[in-house]
Amino acid sequence: MEMVRQLQNDGYIIGSCSDRPVPAQKQIWERYEIEPSFTVLKHQLDSVKSALPADVYCHIGDTDLDKHYANLSDFEFRYMYEVVEEGAEQGGLKFKNLPEN
Repeated sequence: MEMVRQLQNDGYIIGSCSDRPVPAQKQIWERYEIEPSFTVLKHQLDSVKSALPADVYCHIGDTDLDKHYANLSDFEFRYMYEVVEEGAEQGGLKFKNLPEN
């Protein structure tokens, strides 16, 4: 969740798109005291575009199904391992391959 905090602090719009029910997603965010901009089911990812205008939409996920729904919704897609370099800069996270914010 540190990655999410860092990205949110850098001005990225963050939220969740999962096959978990929306109330379960919200409980996870609450547990980590993070206020997401959206929580949707995977097949409703396209609804984020109409609710949150942005120049670029990018979904970060870890499965081919995540990539499938990102592609259907015309989002860029990055696998988690493609954007995070752990242990960089004194134990923090360093990001790569993200769209410019």
